[in-house]
Amino acid sequence: MFLSNKKNLTNFFVLFISIMFGYYEALKFYEINDISVTISATEHLLKGYTHWRAFQNRLLSPLLVKYISKIFHINYYDSLMFFLSVSFILINIILQINLLNKNFSEKLISLLCVNFGFFLFSCGIWYPWDFIEFISFYFLFMINSKDQKYTYHYWIIFIIWSTNKETSIFVPITFFVSNFKFENKLFLYKDNIKIIINSFIMFILIFSYTYVIRNFMFKYSTIPGVGLDIHNKGLGNFINLERNFYSLIYLNEKNSVISFIIYLIYIIFTLNVLRFRKIMGRKFVSLWFIVGLYLIVGFISGLVNETRLFFPLSAMAVGLYFSQDVFKFNFERNKSLI
Repeated sequence: MFLSNKKNLTNFFVLFISIMFGYYEALKFYEINDISVTISATEHLLKGYTHWRAFQNRLLSPLLVKYISKIFHINYYDSLMFFLSVSFILINIILQINLLNKNFSEKLISLLCVNFGFFLFSCGIWYPWDFIEFISFYFLFMINSKDQKYTYHYWIIFIIWSTNKETSIFVPITFFVSNFKFENKLFLYKDNIKIIINSFIMFILIFSYTYVIRNFMFKYSTIPGVGLDIHNKGLGNFINLERNFYSLIYLNEKNSVISFIIYLIYIIFTLNVLRFRKIMGRKFVSLWFIVGLYLIVGFISGLVNETRLFFPLSAMAVGLYFSQDVFKFNFERNKSLI
């Protein structure tokens, strides 16, 4: 029988727990979130009406919500709640299916990491594109945790992610940082040329797509007083350096404290990663650099008080864990490099 096999029984147990976690999170979503903000930002986004010009290019998730509404003949509110609720469950299921060949402790660590991240980073507002972004970061980091990587994997993630959110810019960055051979004798190696060309094309595509959609599709803000959002023409990105700086200095909100701890932990760990970089290996170090770049970009153009900004860190943490074996196998082999 299927469950008589120990491995199958373990997989079934972890998958069941994952679904229960997702179901519980879906129920909690109804209690702690202001859905009216999400509706205002997404209901008419496909027609050019959303909160900010910077939201306009995030077409994929509102499109999925719209199709759910048509397929099941339900209104937008019910369709959105269905999408957001199911997203919690699907994240856990996708995570565990992708880790079927891992051992029980690795699955459990991943499960706790992802779900702890949801509870820690909930800030009262979720947008549908947050969950597709999470899955995208997860697959991007898991691809880079493997020894054998294929260019088309990056392109698949990039194309889907780009229609969801502009943070797909991290695909070409990760592709370049993780795969480029920096040794002098290999600098003009044919694989390096391919990496440069693919990364450059991705950069051009995401900047062009974002610029065109934001400037030609956006019509009017659904926030009173914002109107045409003319202050954010061009790429439309916000610059929130001063606001975020004061949030982390004064720590006047619970979310500010969480954000401060996140940045502090990253700085402390970075000092150790630099010290033991030869042991950690290039895969881990390059991905750790991507995490830092994400935190910097978030500090510049995001709002650190909206801690959902850090939700992808849970996905990144899982990828980081599987990108190195130093805590399990490599220490004895590499301790001479310290």
